[in-house]
Amino acid sequence: MENVKSKAGQKWLVIAVFMFVPLLLLFVFTYVPFFKMVQFSFYKMKYIGPRTFVGLKNYADVFSRKECFQSLFVSVYYMAGAVIQLALALFLATMLVFKTKGSSVFKGGNVLPVSDLRNCHRIYLQVFLCKRIRV
Repeated sequence: MENVKSKAGQKWLVIAVFMFVPLLLLFVFTYVPFFKMVQFSFYKMKYIGPRTFVGLKNYADVFSRKECFQSLFVSVYYMAGAVIQLALALFLATMLVFKTKGSSVFKGGNVLPVSDLRNCHRIYLQVFLCKRIRV
């Protein structure tokens, strides 16, 4: 009881109380549904009615389908694209922040399209709408 009255004891009590609710929510909405999903995967069941235990047959059915591996390939394809995009973004951010060779050209190239929108609009009107505009 004396430990709770001290400043360090109160600090740990506040930490424990404030951690209880998030951990409870994490457990209730993440871990319990995950373990129930694993439990349900061993049964053949419908939304209503009785369920029958089939063991690993559901897993054998899933891994014998060609479509499952095709979707896995698509996921790996998108993941590789995201890694390449992230690497390119980090490289371009480095070009903007640090003094590297060619960074001033890159910075100017970033600003140029914004300042040149008016001319792009004029070119669009001349080429696609065939109107004569004085430059």
